[in-house]
Amino acid sequence: MTAAFVRECSAQAEEIKNRVPRKASERRAISSQLRRAATPCQEAGDPGDERPRWSPAQSTEPGSSRTATVRDLPRYTFERMARKKAQHVIPQSYLKPWCDPQTPDGMEPYVWLISKDGNTTRKRSPKKSFTETDMYTIRLPDGGRELIVEDGLAQIEGQYAALVASKLARRQPLTPKEYAELCVFVGAMSVRTKSQQTHWQETFDHQHRIVTQLEQAHGAPPRTSLQTAAISAHAHQFAIANVLAVMPPLLFQMSHAVLETDDELGFITSDRPCVIYNPDMYKWPPMYRNPGLSLEKTEVTLPLSPRQLLLISHRHDLRGYRPVPAVLVDEINRRTRFYCEEVFVSWTDKTRPVWFDPGQKPADAWENRQT
Repeated sequence: MTAAFVRECSAQAEEIKNRVPRKASERRAISSQLRRAATPCQEAGDPGDERPRWSPAQSTEPGSSRTATVRDLPRYTFERMARKKAQHVIPQSYLKPWCDPQTPDGMEPYVWLISKDGNTTRKRSPKKSFTETDMYTIRLPDGGRELIVEDGLAQIEGQYAALVASKLARRQPLTPKEYAELCVFVGAMSVRTKSQQTHWQETFDHQHRIVTQLEQAHGAPPRTSLQTAAISAHAHQFAIANVLAVMPPLLFQMSHAVLETDDELGFITSDRPCVIYNPDMYKWPPMYRNPGLSLEKTEVTLPLSPRQLLLISHRHDLRGYRPVPAVLVDEINRRTRFYCEEVFVSWTDKTRPVWFDPGQKPADAWENRQT
């Protein structure tokens, strides 16, 4: 890529952090960068350095120095906006590989939704699964609906679907740019879920209460609390913007492999499909059991289909497409089921007991070392 193109793609994604609309003038300035959603490119390295670099995209068209705004987006009709009230927490395109291959002719393809405890199963089409009303919509003070987050996620989903069809399903190696696009999708899948919405809402509500109490205790005018109130009002959207700015570049520095299986049940996925895991977590105090991506043993898994699962780790010897034995598939499924919020997803209504095995607490667990 030319240096000029790199410069055109180098504006910082952190601009989207400040998009919570507080005034009418600010609403007009909401950038469309999230719609473009950190589209990555490969940056030229230093002389003699052929390593790929991460460079998030900016919201300008090539050859233009003007930042795009909401006014530059296509005008939405009332009907189109109404259709976007039902927003997918887990994308349809992502779920489709889990459609039951035994779906009867003439019936809409469906996946199996299985409760976390395995006691209930139901079949449902991807189109009707995991939808929430206005999950990502930013409510404007005048009652309007800003769809910049929903549109940004939709663009990321489209890039992912094209990547699956052109490379992953064909077991082709990814270019640095394609892997960067995959990292963006993984970041989006990690933060767009209902459990993350609850987490970030509680986090920013707590932050706002503390700031308000401090201002009142010191007799200070409500300045910072106005900012924290605005963030709290759109906590999940604000979190999505931040995660998309920070997480994909970190993932890009790690190695990746696609694990494959021909097991009858294959890989499962869930309502919380992206799992960040560190095998040493049991040794840590409970409040620290949220593994950072920079830790050596931390790994990220995202099921791609019943036949493939993406593994991102710091193991630089683990690359390409790797067949794995059924025992490892079951262990990964056990992890996926454990981390799900309410249901996990399969292309069959069958399960295995090992997926529900809580295991035994190791002797060197943190809890066992407290006296």
